[in-house]
Amino acid sequence: MIESSLPGNFRAIPELDELWQDPHPGRRNEDAVARGRAFHRAFKAEGPVRGIRTIDLLHFPYPQAFGLWQAPVNRARYVVMRNRLVVIEFDDFAGERRTLLVNPTEHDLSGRAPFFAQARRELASWVPDSVDRAIPGPAARLRAIGVDPAKIDYVTFDHLHVQDLRRGLGDLDGAPLYPRARLLVNRRELESLACLHPLQRPWW
Repeated sequence: MIESSLPGNFRAIPELDELWQDPHPGRRNEDAVARGRAFHRAFKAEGPVRGIRTIDLLHFPYPQAFGLWQAPVNRARYVVMRNRLVVIEFDDFAGERRTLLVNPTEHDLSGRAPFFAQARRELASWVPDSVDRAIPGPAARLRAIGVDPAKIDYVTFDHLHVQDLRRGLGDLDGAPLYPRARLLVNRRELESLACLHPLQRPWW
């Protein structure tokens, strides 16, 4: 079920509410900087989190044209990027200790997105099929640092494209890896799935 109202232990970020109302791009840029600084001050004033851990998951090919935009350093078609998992433990506004999981990518499922499937075909000579089976998933990485996946409270991603959420949150064979977790997601991005633009489809 999609919920739009904030739970009692959440707070809105009002500093960014009216960011896109000014049609002038220069003024909008200045406004974004000012609002970002205001949010930074407010965020720091709340105090530090209890703990944060960053864990490398895997390296993957990504088009240099996207990764470096108009500043390519060579003629290689792909650059190699690193996917990382972030675990954050914090006290919410109700005083409860919570654990947030950021970007728990299931690489073998994400690899089925049309874009990555095509990349794998192009790079098959040096990326063996066995590589997916050799890399532990995010749940295994959590257990390795003493975090029980079943106790994760929230899961979020910097973006949803190429992400397959079913193993973590349910709808694949077997119990979900994060049975108590709630997914925090950008509503507009989620609603875009109802009618993807043709240029978006390779990423889903």
